[in-house]
This record gives sequence, C-alpha cells and structure tokens, in this order.
Amino acid sequence: MAIAVEAVIAALVAVLILLQSESHGGEGGIGWLFGTIFALVLLAVVSVIAGLAGSAMAVLPLVLLGRAAARRTGRRDSWQLTLATMAVVAVTLALLIGSCTLLAGSGDLLVYPVLALGLIVGLAPATLCARAAGNPGKPGARWRVLGAWRWAVWGCSR
Repeated sequence: MAIAVEAVIAALVAVLILLQSESHGGEGGIGWLFGTIFALVLLAVVSVIAGLAGSAMAVLPLVLLGRAAARRTGRRDSWQLTLATMAVVAVTLALLIGSCTLLAGSGDLLVYPVLALGLIVGLAPATLCARAAGNPGKPGARWRVLGAWRWAVWGCSR
C-alpha cells in the first residue's frame, strides 16, 4: 500500500501543478466543480491500482531477493541488506534504462544519477514496509525498521 499511497500523492501533486499553470476559461460553475472532483477521484483510483500493480511487480520481488541474498551469503535477514539489495537493483536498472536513452539520442549523462535516485527514493519506503509486514517474529519487533527513519532524518538513533 505504501507505493500506492506514493502514486496517489505524486499524481495529485502533478494535477495541482498542472491546474496552476493552465487557464480553463469557464471555471467556477457547478459542472466544473463536479468534473474536477470526478477527475481527482478517478485519478486516485487509477493511481492506487497502478501502485498495487507496481508493488506486486517490483516491491515484493525486491523483498524476496533481499531474503535470498541473506540466505545465500549466510547473513541474518535485516533491513540494511534489503535496502542494499534494492539499491543494487535500482542502480542496475538506471544503468540499463539510461544507456538505452543515451543510445536513442535523447538525454545526457545526468540521466543515470537521476534515474537511480528516483528509483531508490520511490522504492525504499514501500520495500521497507513490505519487509516489515512480512517479517516473522514478535508483533512489535516487525515495525522496528521504522525507527531507522529517525537515523536517516536526524543522523542519530536511540
């Protein structure tokens, strides 16, 4: 659900930015109000469906790949290993997509870090939440990964 929420927020921000820069001419009537509300609800529903599909195709395989990497290397399954696996996959995808973009003749070398950073920022919260939700153990211990955000934001953890 985290990636679905991210998709809804991103879509709504994009719509609000587009509405800010466009002139609709006949705005202000009751029809315009209902049309805008309908468009925002439809956008939210489509974004949730796209987010759930993206979660099934990207987030869950990343969590499973992190657990497989932990088993393969003989390490303990941890959120750090899941994040490292997700980052390696994101950088690999950024190199692949960026190379195709450069070979097609559109874009420059800035496409690599932008794609990698975008994939990491977009997938990290959803991957950590999916890992925490599927982590066996004590009920309170599975959400301990959320305490890692304090470290990322403030530079320290308790």
